[in-house]
Amino acid sequence: MKRKALVMGGGGIIGIAWETGLAAGLSANGLDLRTADLVVGTSAGSVVGTQLAHGFDPAQMLALQQLDMPGTGVSISQLNTGGTAAIFAKWFSATEMSEELCKEIGCMALELETMPEESWLSIFAMLAMDWPERPLKITAVEASTGTFTVWDRESGAPLQLAVASSCTVPGLFPPVTINGRRYVDGGVRSATNADLATGYDSVLIIAPMGVGAEGIAMHTLRREVAQLRGAGTAVEVVQPDQQAMTAFGVDLMDTAGRKAAAAEGLRQGREWAQRLAAIWG
Repeated sequence: MKRKALVMGGGGIIGIAWETGLAAGLSANGLDLRTADLVVGTSAGSVVGTQLAHGFDPAQMLALQQLDMPGTGVSISQLNTGGTAAIFAKWFSATEMSEELCKEIGCMALELETMPEESWLSIFAMLAMDWPERPLKITAVEASTGTFTVWDRESGAPLQLAVASSCTVPGLFPPVTINGRRYVDGGVRSATNADLATGYDSVLIIAPMGVGAEGIAMHTLRREVAQLRGAGTAVEVVQPDQQAMTAFGVDLMDTAGRKAAAAEGLRQGREWAQRLAAIWG
């Protein structure tokens, strides 16, 4: 039997909404992402991927995205200030991501004062549950060393903390403490980390970031796709189209854009379902 992997990439609050809408649109048209043999989640994708790995109904997930919710207390406008701007300049100007560069970014994040860690973790209270039986890999970076870390049910990290660590955008949110060490966003290493799906017969990559740009996110995604295809894996990549990108706006942390992003994901899911049937069915 062919094995299939689902890779869910990062993209902030807007990315969570779009990925959720996409999953709902696909499901409504006969393509169920919950049947993945492996789910890889990075940042926003760790939230949606965890829900799908646990068997949550995509339609119900979408309904939650269509509700009003409080903000996280940060926005992309903070990139104009001091240390946060320096982190993002170093991160997104890179042409290749190395462990040493991850370390530099992680150490810069450790120096910045953001919201209290307890407040950040409370945002993920709905994920205070056991790891799912379905294989799930959540990515993070150990801040002081730059070491790429993959959390799973055998890693000893509570699921809630694993997801929170993967979502900790350096400079915006506090590094998450797990077993005495502090971790930041797995997206520092790669917005998708699709290489973790090596060895599977087919891989579906959902990637909210990198569209229309030649930055580190798109460069890394292309390399990961080439690596997988070179090993004989069938790969499909779904990204926001221009209509969706227009709905996203410039601030991927803006909760006001969630409903529009979810609606665009739903539309694209309906449009992509037939095309993806060959790789997923």
